Amino acid sequence: MSSTRLFEIVWSSVLKTYGEKVARWIADSWRSNNLIIVQSGTGNPRVIRLRVGNDIVDVAYYNPVTGVLTLADKGAQLIYPLVEKDHKRVVVSRKDFCEYTKGSVLAPIVKRVTSDVRPGDEVFVVDENDYLLGVGKSVVSWVDLQGLRRGEVVKLRRKIGC
Repeated sequence: MSSTRLFEIVWSSVLKTYGEKVARWIADSWRSNNLIIVQSGTGNPRVIRLRVGNDIVDVAYYNPVTGVLTLADKGAQLIYPLVEKDHKRVVVSRKDFCEYTKGSVLAPIVKRVTSDVRPGDEVFVVDENDYLLGVGKSVVSWVDLQGLRRGEVVKLRRKIGC
């Protein structure tokens, strides 16, 4: 597969998942030759890397079955400030998250979920001050969360900010 086609796949996934501002940032990184897309054995994008100074860091991993990018630690830290504040967020109690959360974010510590969250979405787990604590995959939509007192809300992929 051509490098342009790999970029188009990654770009469309970024646009769908994280919005226009992040898609523009990815395109600018591609144009400046700072974005590296590692191809899988089947020809799909697999790992998205970025040159940051003298380092090359993993930003995200592409799942060809779902078409979704899952963020690496550094990728989450780079992309998070670019995502609109009312987009793909699960707001939790920082103290409870840092002390008790292992692999899942449970309903009792969730304060709020943005209205665009659906099951299967990649989401940012943040505290009440919008500080990034982790990233994961949503298990419920914001509608389902209304009145939910217990159960899993997010499958946590990475715990970042504790």
